[in-house]
Formats: sequence, C-alpha cells, structure tokens
Amino acid sequence: MKLVVTDNMDSVIKAIASLETKAVGDLTRESRKAMRKTMTVYKPFFKSVTPKKTGSLRRSVKIKSKSKKGVTRISLRWEEEYAGYVNFWKESKNSKVVTSAYDSMKPKMDREFSSAISAAQKAYLKSRGFRVK
Repeated sequence: MKLVVTDNMDSVIKAIASLETKAVGDLTRESRKAMRKTMTVYKPFFKSVTPKKTGSLRRSVKIKSKSKKGVTRISLRWEEEYAGYVNFWKESKNSKVVTSAYDSMKPKMDREFSSAISAAQKAYLKSRGFRVK
C-alpha cells in the first residue's frame, strides 16, 4: 500500500484553478480576435452606406469589443457626435439605408461569427496539444 501526502495541497488546488482560468481567458481572447477580424471585413460595407456628404463620419467607423462576466459584445459604431442623428434618426432617409443594410447582412455575419469562433477555438486547442475533430 502506498500513501502519498502533499503538504501544500492548497497551492496545488490554486495552481490547477489558475490553469483553468487562464485557458478560459485565452479561449475568450482568441474568440474575440476572430470576431473582430470578421467584423473588420464588414467595416467597408458599413462605411459605404454612411451618408457621402460627411467624410468625417465615414472615417469615424470603429470596431469595439468588450467581455464582461463571460459575455462578449462586439460593436461597430460611428464615433462622431452627430452619427446617431444622421444615421439613425427616424425621419431620415439615411436611417432606412443603414438599418436595411444591417438587416440584410445580419444572417451572413452571424454565420461567419460562429464559424470564426469555432475555428479560433479549434486552433487554440490544437496549439495546446489537444486532438480536435
């Protein structure tokens, strides 16, 4: 009969927990990068549906991402103060253009986000020595 005793069991448990936390953080970070790359592909399209008269408005299109409590949000936004008024004001013809452009691209964007996240997670796990199908 063998008996193995470890004096520092708490530190072993903490080390294992930190490895798990690090892996989850890394997977989240890789997934977020993949989502940002996918959204970057659509950035020129949304710039093109922005009203042509306002060049600074077109240049202000930015992609932002944020993760909080396991939820990642990625958004494409116009950084100019008047962007909401120009692009999304209810009585503006531009509102219909931007909104219908988003509605037309949403299903395609969702599919590409899903496949990009899956590919990023598979690549991360393969790089760590796991066999992934």
